[in-house]
Amino acid sequence: MEKPNHHEHPELWFRPSPAMPLSVLLSLIESEHMTVTPRLGKRDATHPKGYQPGTVATIRLFDEDWKERLSKRVRITGITSKPLRAFADEPSLQEELSFFEGRPITPDETVSFVEFSYLNREDV
Repeated sequence: MEKPNHHEHPELWFRPSPAMPLSVLLSLIESEHMTVTPRLGKRDATHPKGYQPGTVATIRLFDEDWKERLSKRVRITGITSKPLRAFADEPSLQEELSFFEGRPITPDETVSFVEFSYLNREDV
Protein backbone atom coordinates (compact mmCIF):
# COMPACT_ATOMS: atom_id res chain seq x y z
CA MET A 1 0.00 0.00 0.00
CA GLU A 2 1.11 3.58 -0.58
CA LYS A 3 1.94 5.92 2.30
CA PRO A 4 -1.12 8.10 3.01
CA ASN A 5 -1.12 11.90 3.14
CA HIS A 6 -1.70 14.04 6.23
CA HIS A 7 -5.15 15.60 6.53
CA GLU A 8 -5.97 19.21 7.39
CA HIS A 9 -5.49 18.80 11.16
CA PRO A 10 -2.38 17.51 12.95
CA GLU A 11 -1.87 13.77 13.06
CA LEU A 12 0.47 11.53 15.02
CA TRP A 13 1.35 8.50 12.93
CA PHE A 14 2.61 5.25 14.40
CA ARG A 15 4.06 2.20 12.64
CA PRO A 16 5.77 -0.92 13.92
CA SER A 17 9.55 -0.97 14.19
CA PRO A 18 12.13 -3.57 15.23
CA ALA A 19 11.85 -2.26 18.81
CA MET A 20 8.04 -1.87 18.87
CA PRO A 21 5.92 -4.54 17.11
CA LEU A 22 2.40 -3.82 15.86
CA SER A 23 0.78 -5.90 18.62
CA VAL A 24 2.44 -3.77 21.33
CA LEU A 25 1.52 -0.49 19.63
CA LEU A 26 -2.06 -1.65 19.16
CA SER A 27 -2.34 -2.61 22.83
CA LEU A 28 -0.81 0.67 24.07
CA ILE A 29 -3.09 2.83 21.94
CA GLU A 30 -6.28 0.78 22.47
CA SER A 31 -5.76 0.86 26.25
CA GLU A 32 -4.80 4.57 26.06
CA HIS A 33 -1.56 3.92 27.97
CA MET A 34 0.59 5.66 25.35
CA THR A 35 0.52 9.38 26.18
CA VAL A 36 3.76 10.75 24.72
CA THR A 37 5.69 10.30 21.49
CA PRO A 38 9.04 11.60 20.23
CA ARG A 39 9.04 13.63 17.00
CA LEU A 40 11.89 15.37 15.18
CA GLY A 41 11.91 19.13 14.93
CA LYS A 42 10.70 22.20 16.77
CA ARG A 43 9.73 25.74 15.92
CA ASP A 44 9.30 28.17 18.84
CA ALA A 45 6.58 26.88 21.22
CA THR A 46 5.03 24.77 18.48
CA HIS A 47 6.15 22.00 16.16
CA PRO A 48 6.50 22.30 12.36
CA LYS A 49 3.64 19.82 11.82
CA GLY A 50 1.21 21.88 13.88
CA TYR A 51 1.51 20.15 17.23
CA GLN A 52 0.88 22.64 20.02
CA PRO A 53 -0.79 22.44 23.43
CA GLY A 54 -4.59 22.51 23.19
CA THR A 55 -4.68 21.27 19.60
CA VAL A 56 -6.93 18.31 18.80
CA ALA A 57 -5.08 15.73 16.71
CA THR A 58 -5.67 12.22 15.39
CA ILE A 59 -3.50 9.24 16.25
CA ARG A 60 -3.28 6.88 13.28
CA LEU A 61 -1.73 3.43 13.65
CA PHE A 62 -0.56 1.77 10.43
CA ASP A 63 0.82 -1.69 9.81
CA GLU A 64 3.99 -2.40 7.81
CA ASP A 65 2.06 -2.02 4.52
CA TRP A 66 0.54 1.37 5.42
CA LYS A 67 -2.89 -0.12 6.10
CA GLU A 68 -4.60 1.86 8.87
CA ARG A 69 -5.35 -0.35 11.86
CA LEU A 70 -6.65 2.16 14.42
CA SER A 71 -7.34 5.86 14.88
CA LYS A 72 -8.19 7.90 17.97
CA ARG A 73 -8.65 11.59 18.71
CA VAL A 74 -6.35 13.21 21.26
CA ARG A 75 -5.63 16.66 22.66
CA ILE A 76 -2.00 17.80 22.70
CA THR A 77 -1.20 18.70 26.32
CA GLY A 78 2.47 19.64 26.12
CA ILE A 79 5.66 19.69 24.09
CA THR A 80 9.20 19.39 25.43
CA SER A 81 12.03 19.95 22.96
CA LYS A 82 15.74 19.30 23.46
CA PRO A 83 18.72 18.17 21.44
CA LEU A 84 18.75 14.37 21.17
CA ARG A 85 22.00 14.19 23.17
CA ALA A 86 20.18 15.59 26.25
CA PHE A 87 18.08 12.43 26.69
CA ALA A 88 19.30 9.58 28.90
CA ASP A 89 18.21 6.91 26.42
CA GLU A 90 19.84 8.70 23.47
CA PRO A 91 21.18 5.58 21.65
CA SER A 92 17.85 3.71 21.57
CA LEU A 93 15.89 6.88 20.75
CA GLN A 94 18.39 7.74 18.00
CA GLU A 95 18.04 4.24 16.52
CA GLU A 96 14.22 4.39 16.56
CA LEU A 97 14.06 7.88 15.00
CA SER A 98 16.61 6.90 12.34
CA PHE A 99 14.47 3.88 11.43
CA PHE A 100 11.40 6.05 10.79
CA GLU A 101 13.24 8.91 9.09
CA GLY A 102 15.16 6.54 6.84
CA ARG A 103 18.40 8.39 7.55
CA PRO A 104 20.94 8.78 10.35
CA ILE A 105 19.84 11.13 13.13
CA THR A 106 22.62 13.15 14.77
CA PRO A 107 22.83 13.86 18.53
CA ASP A 108 22.48 17.60 17.81
CA GLU A 109 19.07 17.30 16.13
CA THR A 110 16.11 18.59 18.12
CA VAL A 111 13.62 16.05 19.41
CA SER A 112 10.17 17.13 20.58
CA PHE A 113 8.26 14.94 23.00
CA VAL A 114 4.59 15.49 22.20
CA GLU A 115 2.35 14.72 25.20
CA PHE A 116 -1.36 14.03 24.69
CA SER A 117 -4.56 12.84 26.35
CA TYR A 118 -7.31 10.81 24.72
CA LEU A 119 -10.68 12.37 23.96
CA ASN A 120 -14.05 10.72 24.50
CA ARG A 121 -16.46 10.76 21.57
CA GLU A 122 -18.44 13.57 23.22
CA ASP A 123 -15.25 15.68 23.54
CA VAL A 124 -14.57 15.64 19.80
